[in-house]
Amino acid sequence: MELMLWRWSTLAQAVSDLLIWTFFLVLSRSLPYANLRLWARAWLCNLIALVAVALYWTVLQKTALPTLTSFAIYLFAKTMFVLLVVTASLSLANPRFVPPLRGILVFSVAYAVLGAVLSLRSFHILGLLQSILIAVAFGTCALQLLLTQAPRCGWLAAGLGMRALLGFAEISGNLALWQQWQSTADLPIGTLMAAASSLDAATEWVIALASLLAFQDIIQRDLSRANVELREAQRRLQDLVHQDQLTGVFNRRALPAILDAAARHGAGILFFDIDQFKHVNDRHGHHVGDDCLVRFADALKASFRTGDQIVRFAGDEFVVISNAAAPEILHARIEAVRQHLKGSAVDQPTVNFSVGIALLAAGGDAEAALRQADQAMYADKSRFA
Repeated sequence: MELMLWRWSTLAQAVSDLLIWTFFLVLSRSLPYANLRLWARAWLCNLIALVAVALYWTVLQKTALPTLTSFAIYLFAKTMFVLLVVTASLSLANPRFVPPLRGILVFSVAYAVLGAVLSLRSFHILGLLQSILIAVAFGTCALQLLLTQAPRCGWLAAGLGMRALLGFAEISGNLALWQQWQSTADLPIGTLMAAASSLDAATEWVIALASLLAFQDIIQRDLSRANVELREAQRRLQDLVHQDQLTGVFNRRALPAILDAAARHGAGILFFDIDQFKHVNDRHGHHVGDDCLVRFADALKASFRTGDQIVRFAGDEFVVISNAAAPEILHARIEAVRQHLKGSAVDQPTVNFSVGIALLAAGGDAEAALRQADQAMYADKSRFA
């Protein structure tokens, strides 16, 4: 009866772990999180341990060498499972935690060899070593999660704590069975220990589901961060689309939106054109012409306020949409542009310009005001032709 219960409990727990491992395996291949791979490896190790137990119960009990091998495989895989679960849990609580995978492997091999040798004296020593490892490792990890108050790790700490308490109970049971093995007492502890696998499977599901709850918080934070980064990238891309790469001011694509905004509250529109710009290019070269454009844009930036919008309209033409609508203020800023250009003309061609002004009333026709400023600019240029 007890042997049948051991076999049935082991089979049920193996099927349960197969489902958990399959789920985490699929999830780890769908989401780019290294921590998910740790969980998938952990549940695979637990499944291997249960398969080793199942082989022992069915075909390996009669020969010493296969029995020793199955014991070693079981304890190695179970130790890997416990340490990988602890590592994955600490990684969830602290993303900067570096999993000591090589150390886990070395410790698991050493623990498995020691356990396999000692278990030749009694099968229950194997269970005792496993229970000690689970109780100490899971209990310590649960306490660490609670002390650090890691986000969304409360249920994970509870699951690990439950499995640790079960591990302490199993320590008592395995010790009693070991003593019973050397005595004639007939206690039902073996039956209780066999049935404990069902509780083990239940706590494993709590741990698995609790880890997913912690992952939900991580995924939500990553999605929020990715959304912020995407919005910032869109903003930068929008700036690149609407920015003149040579001068750093807005390009013509940005002008319609700027005019629409200006039409709501009114503005002063100034249309600038650099005089004799083709002559500068022909005589000094396009690199000098580009430098003149940059100097002129810098003069506009220095002479107008931060809230005023500067647009490179085409070639050597610039448009300024100023919040100031008083003509005397606009003329003062035009004069500031001239003074700034005079101060920057050191060993460089002098930059002169023509300008036209139009006043856009609140709710007025922005395109008509722009055309008016353009015509005024040509009128200003014709006076010096």
